[in-house]
Formats: sequence, C-alpha cells, structure tokens
Amino acid sequence: MSLPNEIWLDVFAQVEDVPSVKAILSTSRRFRALGLEEALRSLVWDTADKTHRRLAELLQSPEKRRIPRMITMRLGGSKSDGETHFQFDWDSTNLSLARKPDLHEAMRIRGIGMLANLRTLAISGGTILPYYFDAFRQLRHLNRLRLESCTICAPHSGAAADPFGEPDLAVTALELHDVILCNQIHRMTPHLWQRVQEFTVSSSTHATAYVEIQAAAFLSHLPNLLSLHVYGVQMDSDVLAWTTLEPPSIAYMVPLLRSFSGSWRMAMEIVACGIEVAEIRLPEEISVSQACELVEGLNPKNTRVIELVIEACDEGFFRLLPQALPRCEAISIVYRSGTPTSDTLLRTIPNHLLRHLPHLTTFRLRPASDATLLHSIFRRHFQSYSEYMATLRVFHRDLALGRVRQPPPTESDCFDYVVRWGRANKRLERISLVPRKEWVRRGTGDQWVLRIEE
Repeated sequence: MSLPNEIWLDVFAQVEDVPSVKAILSTSRRFRALGLEEALRSLVWDTADKTHRRLAELLQSPEKRRIPRMITMRLGGSKSDGETHFQFDWDSTNLSLARKPDLHEAMRIRGIGMLANLRTLAISGGTILPYYFDAFRQLRHLNRLRLESCTICAPHSGAAADPFGEPDLAVTALELHDVILCNQIHRMTPHLWQRVQEFTVSSSTHATAYVEIQAAAFLSHLPNLLSLHVYGVQMDSDVLAWTTLEPPSIAYMVPLLRSFSGSWRMAMEIVACGIEVAEIRLPEEISVSQACELVEGLNPKNTRVIELVIEACDEGFFRLLPQALPRCEAISIVYRSGTPTSDTLLRTIPNHLLRHLPHLTTFRLRPASDATLLHSIFRRHFQSYSEYMATLRVFHRDLALGRVRQPPPTESDCFDYVVRWGRANKRLERISLVPRKEWVRRGTGDQWVLRIEE
C-alpha cells in the first residue's frame, strides 16, 4: 500500500511513543515502501528534545543515515535539564551572555558526521564546541552551514595540523545570525573556512557597525570569498543597537568579491579599493546624494545588479543611471518619501533611462511598504465635512514640508506605465511599481501578466 508521506507522518506522530513500533521502523530495511525516503531527505527538529531523540534514532540505521540532504535542528539542552544555567563569555569586543554547553548533548551531536550525504545543516541555540568541527569535517558534501543564536567556540590555531593541507571544511556557504564568539577570532585555525565563497553575518540585536566588526574578523580567513552579506539593526530602531567601536577596513581582505549586500559605508570602501563587484544591494535607507556618489563610483563595465533604498524619488538620479551603469541588467529602487510625477513616469524614465539601457531586463520602482508613511487622509472614513477639511489643511501643510507620500498608482495606471516602458525597452521582462506586485512580459509583444509576490 502506498500513501502520501504526510499521512504516514501523521500516523507515526500518534504511535511515536510505542517502543515496539519504533523498534520495527528503526530497523526496517523496507522503509521506502512506507513512503519515508522523501520525508527523510529534509528534516526539521524545532526543539532540543526532538533533536536528541530523532538524531539518535536516525543514526541507528545505516541505510537511513545516507538519505538526509538537509537538516534544521535546535540545541540548548532538554526539558529535563532543570534550571537554566548561564555564564559570561568574552569575545574581545563585547561581554555577552551565553549558555553553558550541555555535555550530554555534545556527545550526541558528534555523531552527525555519520550523515555522509548531508548538503545543508542549520543549527540554532546551544554551544558549538571545538570538537563539533570534527563532525563537520566528516561531512564532505556539506555545502551550506547556518549557525543561529548560539555560542561558537571554534578550534584555535594550536590545534591545526599541516598548514599546507586541504581546507578543513567542505562548506562553501556560511551564515551566522545572532552568534557569540567566545574565543578570539585571530586564534582560529586559518584554514577552517577556506572553501567559503558566500558569507552572511546578521543580527537582530546589534547595529550594523557591530556586525561589520564581527564580519571583518572572519574575512581574513575567507580567501576565496565571492559574496558578502552584512545585516544589522538600523540605528533608529527601538532595539538597543549602539556600538562605540569603529568598524575596521575590510576591502583589502576581499579582492575576489563579486556580490555585496550591506551598509553604504562598506560599499564605498569596497568601491574605493577598485574591487569590481557585479551585484550591490543596500537594504538601509540612504540619501539621494549618497546614491549618486555610489553609482558614480561603481565600475560601469562590470556592474549588473543594483538595489537601493533612497529617501526620496529624484528625477536627476534616474538620468544619472544610464550614464554610470550602461551594462546594468537589473535595477530595484525603493523610495521612502515623495512621489514620481506623471512627467517622470511618462517621459523621464522611458526616454532618459530605459531607452539607454539595452541590457536591462528587470526594473522595479516601488514606494516603501511601510503604511505609516501614508497620511491619515488616505486611510480614514470621515464623519463630517468639517473633520475632512481640518484633516485636509493638515495634509497640505505636511505635503509642503515633504512629510507625506501619495498613495501608489492604481493597477490600471500601473499597466499603462508598464506598456509604455516595455515599448521603450524591448529587453525588459519584469516591471514593478508597487510592493509585492510584478508585471511579467509574455512573449515579445505588449502582453504583460500580473504576478503577486509571496
């Protein structure tokens, strides 16, 4: 009998605690007939208890150990640990709070090196101890490693073997989110991450400047890095995110860099060093003058993708783009205030921007999705005429001060702009004027299909 995996998983969830059934399933060599093989390829263990239990069961079967390709697990002790113990750890720049390592958990996790075909591993919580890396070294097909909300104790250089040997890990994509480094990074073995080509560092509690410091500490150990992403909390956030430290210079550490996402400061530093990035994305808001300075500094022959968030929609910036980036293939601009005029949408963009970018296939010009930027006059139902007039006077005052943004264009207006822009540039395939909606060209004519982004 063949049933969908979802049904079998529901059945097993009901009989999970029956020892006899568990024993049969863990030793069965015909589990493929039960529809379990596909279910074992991608595993998610969202609690420490589930991680300990499911990993032990998985490792008991040699046949099942070869199946998993992606595992997301949570560490950090089990419910039976009793009280939660904390300790202070020093990571050279910040005194942070970290969980003491669970030695019983450590013994279980070391067995993960037996999952020979694992491609992606994501770990959240707990402490990544030095001898966990012994297990990571055994995973010769592991491409992506993500560590989140955990303390990292990496092996130090004194534990390194032959300095001219092969890189320790097979990982090519490394992601660190809200991590604590409990040992100084310069003492880490220098060839631990030498195969890494994509590196992401992010934080939901620290400012971008602090995250840049953390990223810079790793960069000297990533000689083959091609893609760098650095995200922190913006300084105007309610989260305690300040730092008194000055981010170090990093551009000389990434000579091969081709894609960058991060702050304007780091981007300008990379540009000033002559590093020819092909893709650049800045998620934090910058001024129009900063955007112009960045665009003018980029290499016009190599830049293919640019994504910016600017404070206002500026016509002069649109005229600058084709001069500075003639080979650009994708442009995405989010504006926080101001509204493009009809002259900008009907003349400047098609005639002075799109017509002069022959390689452009994607163009997005969107207002920020934050609804609070819209004035209350666009969201209210008024009870009386006098209430409407009072709000209208406030609106005109705010409009004169540049504090409001007009509502986004309607769907019919968007379609008119899309058709006009598509005629100005026959290579265009995707156009977007409002958040989460995109027009996609069908064929080579003027037929466009609206798609809603998830």
